[in-house]
Amino acid sequence: MHSFKILLSIHRSWICTLHCVRVCFFHICFFHHSVCLSLLGTWEGPGWIPKTSTVLQVLISIQSLIFVPDPYFNEPGYSPSSDDQKRHSVVYDHQIRAATMKFAILEQLKNPSKIFRDCIINHFRLKKHRILKQIEEWKNEAKGCKLDWQKERLVAGGGIKPIDKDVSEICSKIEDYLKK
Repeated sequence: MHSFKILLSIHRSWICTLHCVRVCFFHICFFHHSVCLSLLGTWEGPGWIPKTSTVLQVLISIQSLIFVPDPYFNEPGYSPSSDDQKRHSVVYDHQIRAATMKFAILEQLKNPSKIFRDCIINHFRLKKHRILKQIEEWKNEAKGCKLDWQKERLVAGGGIKPIDKDVSEICSKIEDYLKK
C-alpha cells in the first residue's frame, strides 16, 4: 500500500504543476486529488492485492482510460449510442484540448516547475514539431466547430470554453515559445 501513497503524492504534485487551476482533465482524476479506479479502491471492481499489485498496474490502468479516442465515454452511464451524449463528448474534447493548450502546454512553457524545469524544457524542445503539428490540428478543428461556445456549459466539470479567437491566441503564444 506504500506504492499507493507514493502515487497519490505524485498526483498531488501534478495538480500543483498546473498552478492549482480547477480543470478536470480526465474523468478519473478529481479536484480533491483522488483517482477513481477500482484498483485503488476508489471505485467498484477488483481492488489492490497486497504483495501482487504494482504501481505499473495502476499507471497502465490510468493510461488505458485516458489515452483513448473518446475518454468521455469512460464515465459510467455515458453511452456512445445516445446522440446527446455524442454531442457532449465532442464538446468535452474541445474543452479539454483548449485547457491542455492553455495550462498543460503554455503555462508550463511560461512557468515551468522549478523541480522539473530541465525535464520540461527538454520535453518541449524534443517534441516541438509534434506539438506544433498537434496544436495546428486542434486550432483548425476549433475553427470548424459549429457549436455556440457562449451557450455551452462545461461538460463533466472539465476544460475551458474553446472560443475560436482564444484558441488561436493560445496557439500563437505556444508557437512563439517553441520557436525561441
